[in-house]
Amino acid sequence: MTEVTNNNMETLREGSAAKDKRNETDVTLEDKTLVEPPSALYTLMVEEPAQSDDSSSYSMTLSEFEEDRWYNPTSFSDDAAEIESIQRLIKYIRVGNQTATAIALAALVDYNLRDESTQSIVINTGGTELLINLLETDHNECRHGALAVLNEMSYMLGTRRNLTNLGAIPILVKLLSDRSVDLQILSAETLANVAKIKKGRKFIRKAGGIKLMVDYMDVPHQVLKTESEMLPVVQQKLFSLLCNCSKALWSMSKSDKNKDVMRRSGIIPVMAKLLTSVHEDVVSSIMGIIVNCATQPVFRTAIKEQGMLVDILKLLKSPDIEMMNNAATVTFNCAEDPESRKLIKEQGGLNSLVNIVKVESHKCEMKLMEAATGAIWKCLMNPDNVKRLEDINGIHVLVKLLDSDSEDVIANTVASLAECTKIGRNKIALRAADGLVPIIKLLQDTGHERILVNVCRVIDNCASDPLCMEQVVSNDGIRLVWSMMKFDSTLVQSTAGHTLVTLLKNTKYLLDLVVFELQ
Repeated sequence: MTEVTNNNMETLREGSAAKDKRNETDVTLEDKTLVEPPSALYTLMVEEPAQSDDSSSYSMTLSEFEEDRWYNPTSFSDDAAEIESIQRLIKYIRVGNQTATAIALAALVDYNLRDESTQSIVINTGGTELLINLLETDHNECRHGALAVLNEMSYMLGTRRNLTNLGAIPILVKLLSDRSVDLQILSAETLANVAKIKKGRKFIRKAGGIKLMVDYMDVPHQVLKTESEMLPVVQQKLFSLLCNCSKALWSMSKSDKNKDVMRRSGIIPVMAKLLTSVHEDVVSSIMGIIVNCATQPVFRTAIKEQGMLVDILKLLKSPDIEMMNNAATVTFNCAEDPESRKLIKEQGGLNSLVNIVKVESHKCEMKLMEAATGAIWKCLMNPDNVKRLEDINGIHVLVKLLDSDSEDVIANTVASLAECTKIGRNKIALRAADGLVPIIKLLQDTGHERILVNVCRVIDNCASDPLCMEQVVSNDGIRLVWSMMKFDSTLVQSTAGHTLVTLLKNTKYLLDLVVFELQ
């Protein structure tokens, strides 16, 4: 803090001496002892409503738990001067006039408010409630200063929960409609942070924030097609508001009830428009929303009908891992119906998915690999896509994924090979790629239901090829399939039973093995 600011603070302190006497219950900042936190007010717990109250449960995610684990609202800095200085600023805000309050807020925002100990000082001196009250004043500078402080503090989980429990969300949503675009931007950014907790998402929806944010995302076409630094100042602010609203709705879209409100608020055509933006941050946020919403059939239909799937498939070639992962996830969710699978093939989506899983460095990106292999599997339910996979020698690519560390990747890969080996020439291709033997060994190496079911399907498909049948027999495949009849899953048992019937028709050794098992 500069010397000038310190002098201003001292002048303001002397001028408010009379008011200090009238506020004997206020925090005394002159002594150097730390203010004890009023436990009933500041030890805030999230009151969890009944589970049916919202589609989002109120249990913390792992990341929220980890942050909450070390968050301690009584943890203070070791710097006594800093503690006293922040406490003094809170007092000026509490008892000062508008000018004093504005100066104190400007000084407070210069501190590292994303630091746990700094926030603890503000919280334990009653600063959070004071700042929330300032948001409802008529003084624009005070509102802006208070919101700037709360915005910085909202990057910590403790403050997000504090703001939610102290009733700040309806006030923040109201500020979204303020005439000041700067206040709108700060409010949207703060709400984007608060929306990272489940209770916050519910309160934002209840306060009508979703509709407002969807409306602000519908910006002029010029904003989407021009680099941000080239935009006029007014449109730069519209762009900032768009970014903050899209980040907030990304978090909001984790709830099914919020998805329904977003859809009724007209977000689908807005998302289709924003996907064509030149701004990567905007596209990234929109893809996050689409990933969350694509779990619902109504959104999947809209993604296809609005032409979004074509734009999403282009992102499978993105150099950004997260963007690529989101595109693969949406492709996986959308490849449920024959029409979408056909579109994916026509747009070169299958080629892009195979290229993703071919890259050696991608194999440690488990989420990406699971999404991409899942999308490949669903696409191969279309015979035309199987033919396309043959053309690009995809069988060899899939075989190399059988040693993945992820059981989901292996399950998707074996399911893909089960679709491919319905065609005779692919049985030969699987054998030529040395893929049948590792598939057979999976029967003894895993207890994953979907893997076992699809391994049996692959063996069933390949049994009609004499050379494949020789590999099944020589690698103890028949006995291993037989052992699946004792597996807990009825689906595994029924699939294994069907496979045994096929094996019985294609080998002279099976009868001897059956007699051996019965002895």
